[in-house]
Amino acid sequence: MELAYAYSLLMDRFELTQEQVAQKIGKRRSSIANILRLLQLTPYVQQKLRDGEISFGHARAILSVKEAEVQKQLVDYIILKELSVRDTEKYIQGLSEKKEVKKKEPINVFYREIQENLQKALGTKVVISQGKNKGKIEIEYYSDEELERIIEMIQSK
Repeated sequence: MELAYAYSLLMDRFELTQEQVAQKIGKRRSSIANILRLLQLTPYVQQKLRDGEISFGHARAILSVKEAEVQKQLVDYIILKELSVRDTEKYIQGLSEKKEVKKKEPINVFYREIQENLQKALGTKVVISQGKNKGKIEIEYYSDEELERIIEMIQSK
């Protein structure tokens, strides 16, 4: 975060472009641009980055989320689950894909109960969707460790 503030200050005070800053400090313009983008994060996320609770890679992934409250929840989840940058990117991608998916027909009461029971048993989100002649059960996981835990639970039954 300090670099982002420093680059921004250089650009403002000396009326420099990103390209000029990059030339003066010996970095690529894209590196300067990526660091400056951190200033678009909410103050909460910036503080977590400054405190070392999330990494630069986490912060870059969070930049794709525009809503302040969602950024906060995402950072808290990353810290709680100790997600890697790659897991964070996958999780965020999953969030954006869910927004794009059209609302499906409501699931009937029988399947909703099964879905809720599976969620309680597995400790993660489960979605049951039904088609005309077939159905699908989706089990979400957010890290390799969580996947292993779910597989062990299923295999032990």
